[in-house]
Amino acid sequence: MIHSIGTDIVEVKRIKNIIKRNGKFIKKIFTDPEIEYCRAKRNFYINYAGRFAAKEAIAKLFGENIKPVIYKEIEIKNGANGEPRVSLSGGTKLLAKKLGFKKFLISISHTENYAVAMAIGEKNGK
Repeated sequence: MIHSIGTDIVEVKRIKNIIKRNGKFIKKIFTDPEIEYCRAKRNFYINYAGRFAAKEAIAKLFGENIKPVIYKEIEIKNGANGEPRVSLSGGTKLLAKKLGFKKFLISISHTENYAVAMAIGEKNGK
């Protein structure tokens, strides 16, 4: 049963500028596997923007319950066919369990200028 949805859109240029200005941004927001994935891409700023939008979309599923967001506890992985998957850890994983979330679905899309993500949080049907 769908419990909540979240969406986010990010300007790739904004993420690129933040990364260039603040060397700590990548390590603060992304996990090592996410960094490895993005760095392997030709235009890695687009992929960082997509994953950032995905983390924001997931955070929005929690509503007012998730403040402040710990972005590294929301990891975007790739499934067997390259589809994005959500993996939570730490306090964010505990909060998801407490709120009754059983599954997360995520979709990411991007162009040269924008990245967008849509997230769905499911609970057991009741």
